[in-house]
Amino acid sequence: MRQLCSGILILLIDLANSSAIRTGWDFFLVNHVALSLDRLTLRIQLLTLTIFLSAFICTIQINSIEWMGSSILTSSSDGSYAIWDLRDRKIKPQVKVNVGAIVYAATSENSDKVVLSTEHCDILAYDSRMTQPEPLWTLTKLTAPARRLKTSPHDSSILAAGTDEPSTVIVDTTDGGIKKELYHHKDFVRGVAWNPETPRVLYCGSWDKTVSMVKLGP
Repeated sequence: MRQLCSGILILLIDLANSSAIRTGWDFFLVNHVALSLDRLTLRIQLLTLTIFLSAFICTIQINSIEWMGSSILTSSSDGSYAIWDLRDRKIKPQVKVNVGAIVYAATSENSDKVVLSTEHCDILAYDSRMTQPEPLWTLTKLTAPARRLKTSPHDSSILAAGTDEPSTVIVDTTDGGIKKELYHHKDFVRGVAWNPETPRVLYCGSWDKTVSMVKLGP
C-alpha cells in the first residue's frame, strides 16, 4: 500500500514538472494529494490492526491473562474463563463456572488443568477440555482472595498464590492441598514469579514496598 501511494505521488509530481507554467496552485495540489495519500495509508494500517485485534475481543471485562504456549488463558468477572488459540486467533467456547467473579486464572504450558481464584476466597481446578466442568478440587481454607497465581515452570504440580491475608500460599495442584504458607510481608501480596532457571526459587512482591526471595525446600 505504501509503495502504491508513493507511485501515485511520483506520477503527480512528474505531471506538475512537465507544465510550462508553474503556479502556486500546482504546489498546493501536489502537497494536498500527498497528505491525503498519507492519511489514507494510515487509516488502512489502523483498519488492519483493528481487524487483527477484533479476533480477540471478549464479551466481559478480563481480569487476568496467562500464556499457554500456543494459546492464552483469560478469566472474567462473570465467572467464565476462555482459551484463545494464537495460531489462528480463534477462541474455544467460553466456559462459565458457578464461582462468582474470577480474580485470576493460571495454568502451565501444554497442560489441560486450569486453576482459578475467586472473590469468595476459593481456589479451584478444572479440566480445560470440558465445556461444562465440575471442579477437580476446591481449596476453601483462605481468608482473603488470592489475586495472583503462578505455576512453577519446573514442576506444574506446584502453584504459588499471592493473597490479601497477606501471605503467599504454595498449593499442590494435584489435589488442592496447601504445601506451605509464607508470611514474609505486611501488606497484600500482589505479585509472584518463579525463577525460570533455578528450580523452587520464588519471588513475591507486596504493597508493603518490598520484594522477597524464597527458596523452597524439596
